[in-house]
Amino acid sequence: MRALLLLATFISAQIQLSGQTLSFSDFGLKQLLLLNNCVDTNSDGQYDHSVDLNLDGEIQVSEALSVTSLEINDLYREYYVKHLNDIQHFDNLEQLRIYSNDSLAYIGELGLDSLKLFWLDGSAFSLKHCDLSDLAAVNSLRIDGPFVLEYLNIQNGSFADESFSLFYTEYIQYACVDSIAAEYNEVAWHMNPGAVPSLICALSEEEPSSLEIRVFPNPTSGVVHIDNSLHDVIEVVVYDPLGRQVLKANSKDISLRGLPAGSYLLAIQTPEGIFYSRVIKN
Repeated sequence: MRALLLLATFISAQIQLSGQTLSFSDFGLKQLLLLNNCVDTNSDGQYDHSVDLNLDGEIQVSEALSVTSLEINDLYREYYVKHLNDIQHFDNLEQLRIYSNDSLAYIGELGLDSLKLFWLDGSAFSLKHCDLSDLAAVNSLRIDGPFVLEYLNIQNGSFADESFSLFYTEYIQYACVDSIAAEYNEVAWHMNPGAVPSLICALSEEEPSSLEIRVFPNPTSGVVHIDNSLHDVIEVVVYDPLGRQVLKANSKDISLRGLPAGSYLLAIQTPEGIFYSRVIKN
């Protein structure tokens, strides 16, 4: 009897969760998903419906979970999408195509374990930070358009052998790639003169010692310290999750007390180059 009660409670909780309305941090993205045919509902390559499948003017968890192929297309520049963080709710998404988003500034922390295809096509003039390292299942990757990309991380443990291109993507300042010759050479061809891809991701929290520079405590509720025993710190620039600069300092001790909770990117400039480290602010 107790087991049946627990099962009934679990099923009830799942039903309530699926009916919950998603909260979006990017209003432009929400409007685009509500008002455009951006979902391929029958896997025929045609985008024939909005994410609002029940037409109630909102997006529920159940609707997001039903989407496997999504196109984010702001052809007429109406929605001013700045980031895609809210896409992480689409857990069953397998294909994501992004077209004509001049305002898109940041891509990262999507956390889509089922995603196999990621295409960024058309103009993306504002995009500076693109981190796809958590998309382990992607085997078709195309990034076309960001002419100057400050940060690119595609080290996801595999090579996108079905389709991999960086057309019209030039002057990449920093790139982290897998230890795969074809991937390394393709990215190197599109980097700043003299720059080469790295096999040690500056955002990686798995191997901080290999960077010979450490940022702690992480997570933090206030001040982080940079251990620069082998590097002199010239300047530290802090970026928020949208890729916006929020702080600049020339000290080993960086106070994040005035910033909201979230994930921040530290660009640590040294005589040997720029190291990047991700810090979580509680």
